[in-house]
Amino acid sequence: MRITSFDAAILQTCVSAAAAAPSIHNSQPWRIRVEQETVTFHVRAAFGGGLRHTDPQGRALHLSVGACLLNLHVAMAHFGWDPGGT
Repeated sequence: MRITSFDAAILQTCVSAAAAAPSIHNSQPWRIRVEQETVTFHVRAAFGGGLRHTDPQGRALHLSVGACLLNLHVAMAHFGWDPGGT
């Protein structure tokens, strides 16, 4: 996702909204990074901290990361940014 303008407070609000997403056992199985030069969000699943016995196939992990992305999209749209990158 690319953002056209840079404002640190807005970026922090977007990341906070994404991190507030519901996740399996509140494990927050994702990593969020913002690339300063291009102002691009990178959201990745964090498989290492997964719940192997509770979620052996990783389905809930993927749903949790999807909720994180949805929150990020909603926050970006709130500020007038196109979360689709166009």
